[in-house]
Amino acid sequence: EVAVGAGHHSVIKVPNKDKYFIVYHRRPLGKDGANERVTCLEEMNVDKNGHIIPVKMTFTGVKYPLK
Repeated sequence: EVAVGAGHHSVIKVPNKDKYFIVYHRRPLGKDGANERVTCLEEMNVDKNGHIIPVKMTFTGVKYPLK
């Protein structure tokens, strides 16, 4: 487990590509202060039916530049 509850989020689309990312904040395990949240970025994927596959919170995020 990486953190407790993802907070507010937003989804971004890579221009001219069928690729999406979720930007969110989370509170690391063992932290409970209001200012101890971190901003995260993860790639979103869909299954063969077009449904969003649940995004797993990670420590690594995504590689830059976004492709």
